[in-house]
Amino acid sequence: MTATERRGDSPLGSGSETGPPHVLVIAYHFPPAGGVPVRRALRVLRHLPAHGMRCSVLTADTPYDPYHGLDPGGIGSVPETVRVVRAAAHSGLERGLASAWNALGALRRRSTPASEAPATTDAGAQGAGVRRWVQDHVLFPDPKRGWASAAAREATALHALDPVEAIWATGYPWSSFWLARELARTLGVPYALDYRDGWTANPRRLWDTARQAELERDLVAGAGLVTAATDWLRDDLNTRFAPEPKAETMTNGYDPDEFPPLDDAMLDPEHCVLTYTGTFNDAWPPSPADQSPWWLLQAIQRLGAGTRGALRVRLVGRVPDAVRQAVARERLGDVVEIVGPVAHDHALAHQVAADHLLLIVSDGPRSGAILTGKLVEYVGARRPVLALVPEGEARRAVQAHGLGQVVGPRDVERIAELLSGIVTEWRARGRPPAAPVVR
Repeated sequence: MTATERRGDSPLGSGSETGPPHVLVIAYHFPPAGGVPVRRALRVLRHLPAHGMRCSVLTADTPYDPYHGLDPGGIGSVPETVRVVRAAAHSGLERGLASAWNALGALRRRSTPASEAPATTDAGAQGAGVRRWVQDHVLFPDPKRGWASAAAREATALHALDPVEAIWATGYPWSSFWLARELARTLGVPYALDYRDGWTANPRRLWDTARQAELERDLVAGAGLVTAATDWLRDDLNTRFAPEPKAETMTNGYDPDEFPPLDDAMLDPEHCVLTYTGTFNDAWPPSPADQSPWWLLQAIQRLGAGTRGALRVRLVGRVPDAVRQAVARERLGDVVEIVGPVAHDHALAHQVAADHLLLIVSDGPRSGAILTGKLVEYVGARRPVLALVPEGEARRAVQAHGLGQVVGPRDVERIAELLSGIVTEWRARGRPPAAPVVR
């Protein structure tokens, strides 16, 4: 089948008659930005050329993300054939509001007893109502809107030099979706939307307002294709936007070529190492929407001295001060090792060197929809997983592929039992064998 025929079969349009179609990928999160938001677009860009497409990516000059740091090494992962166009991020207002929000959060934590149990109500993140109001009236639809306006000008200039034939926008941010529609109208090309997470169906409930829902419906209605990272997201979109469902599942994946060989120097023969890679939220105690080690720390406290002495829980990534303070306050520094943020390739090296990998997903409303990108990388690292997750996508994936053990994220007693069993098995047999290959 020729490239022209493939283009004719695509819901994104027929392309030109002279060469591969030129696809514009809109991805605010892109190297040198780091963290899990970067990986999906980067992996798509690495593989689209093999399917007869030529790509440019539209991103920010200085992407701002308060939860994920920079990873300049990621630039080396961008294929040389991909043109990168950067527009001004215009993130000053967002940074200011984030600083104010963090200050308010610190005040709330100081006024909350450290031993107070987390709320179990359907509350989402504390203060979500204030943040929803800000995003509906000041930063609609999200704080990246200033970048989207600047990016529209850059994309128009790019199209004048090298015509774009289709647009694929990945979100969050949702302003990327708005940008895709506006460019599609201006340039006369079709657009596709990619949901890494839910928008108005997001567990954090920051965008579940009537105004956000109206915009989402308009943007989905105009899209030629909608891709979703999980079946839950696909089904939710197709149900809410019936009678014309158009969402298809495009799962996250891992790239075997990204994983480094095992570095023997990273092995710890004196401890059973349980590694978590990724970020935690600031709230302490956590809300039902927060990814938090709150219950894990309680479970570790229930372990006997011998088990604790053989266990090392390694946190690789952004760990907020509230968690660090809790580890010190509960005298868990002999068990919990906080590595902090590292480059993506180093995070993968930590995964490969672990005895077990740790996954934590909150059990708040809609949290069952979460199939975090780190789980897919854990699959590629081929280490057994201890998953502290609710019923939903993540639990089904772990169980369906035999990736490890699962337990509810708040079941402290059961978590302690599983930790004890993992250490006992490690003492008897040493480092666990590689987990199954899952393609």
